[in-house]
Amino acid sequence: MTIQSYTNVMAGKEFAFSISEYLYVSQKKEIQRSHFYNLMVAESRDRGAEKHMVIYASFLSNGGLGDCKIEFIILILVVDGFAQTKFDVILKVVEELGLNIQNMVGIATDGDSSMLLVPHLISTHCIAHTESLALLDACKNFPCFSYIDKIANRVYSWTHGSSVRHRNFQKLLEEMNLQALEVLQIHDVRWLSRGKVMERLVVLMPTILTFWKIDATCWYEKLRIFKVLFLIHFIAHVLHELNELNCHFQEENVDMCSAKINQVFHWILVQVMSIVVKQQQKNLLFSAIFYSKESKKSKTSRVRESKVKEWLEKLIDRVGDSLIVPKSCREEIFSFVDTLYYACEGMSMKDSWKVLSSNINWHSTYSIILKLWQIVLVLAVSSVACERGFSKQNLIKTSMRQSLKVKTLDMLMRISLNGPNLSEMDWVEIHKIWELQKCRKFVDV
Repeated sequence: MTIQSYTNVMAGKEFAFSISEYLYVSQKKEIQRSHFYNLMVAESRDRGAEKHMVIYASFLSNGGLGDCKIEFIILILVVDGFAQTKFDVILKVVEELGLNIQNMVGIATDGDSSMLLVPHLISTHCIAHTESLALLDACKNFPCFSYIDKIANRVYSWTHGSSVRHRNFQKLLEEMNLQALEVLQIHDVRWLSRGKVMERLVVLMPTILTFWKIDATCWYEKLRIFKVLFLIHFIAHVLHELNELNCHFQEENVDMCSAKINQVFHWILVQVMSIVVKQQQKNLLFSAIFYSKESKKSKTSRVRESKVKEWLEKLIDRVGDSLIVPKSCREEIFSFVDTLYYACEGMSMKDSWKVLSSNINWHSTYSIILKLWQIVLVLAVSSVACERGFSKQNLIKTSMRQSLKVKTLDMLMRISLNGPNLSEMDWVEIHKIWELQKCRKFVDV
């Protein structure tokens, strides 16, 4: 590399850092204007075996009156896995953002308890992780499930252990007029893996039985047993529903009052994820969808009022009196619910917020209740955003770029994840940041 090309590379890197700094400063101002915020934290190792912590934040845009936004904050190198170390790192990030720790209402993790030292904090174990762990535990506790896993992995190893067998299997699929699909392998660390494997087994079952009847008679006899075939189809059906639910949990900003959640609420969530029940009880307070359905079921408003009072007390008990005034909440609640019902009938919690937050009169009339609503809106039930951050990290820090420093990686991730359209960037401000990074010599042309 020549001196000139090296200079150009360094100048380009410095300008990229300027773009990152511009995005960080803009983000900091927006979070500071939000009345409350929630953090999402996760840890992982990169391709270079360095232990990183990624931090995301959920907050309300437009000075606390807009939609809930979830954005990447920072990627940090973690020296060890001790809780106190991670706790100190998070507090330092909060301090650098210029945020009040008391306005931090919650934290979502993949099971880490590092932030439990903050008394008022609502700590949430990621709901997608929770569902995956519940499924994994269920598979371990039932011997028949582990046997089906053994069958599935045997099919995978048999077809992929020999290039000849793999080629003959694909040829047989073609002869049977079936789609040329690959047999999948179960990965416990991947949320949707087991469900996809079972669904693929059901599709490929005629070919597998035909193939094994000739080349693996021992395993053919095991697979053709009615109980085994029934279990494979049964597990595939159940896991298909669970995978759809998990995909919903992985959406950008999960609304726990959505119809999709309510459809499976009774037959699955009560069994394996009590956290969903608790979160649903919190959010239904602000969902006009519930009130419209409830009013049709009950001829009077007594049932609705008792439910509202029950949910409000649970929310107040969980949030505490450090962020809201419980007495004022109780005074505003019934008038607020009537307003919500008539103004936003049939709307979701988020759509209702758009309507009510745009009315200045309601902000003065229901100031404490809307404050409580803001807390519920920013609370995250998932840390899936962090997993997306790590996916982006691995796309940037490839096996050919393992020497990337954390600072550079953080900068590239911020630009990639948070960067708006080029037309929305203030390039004059970015140039000022770049110019002030160090003493520069400008040559008139």
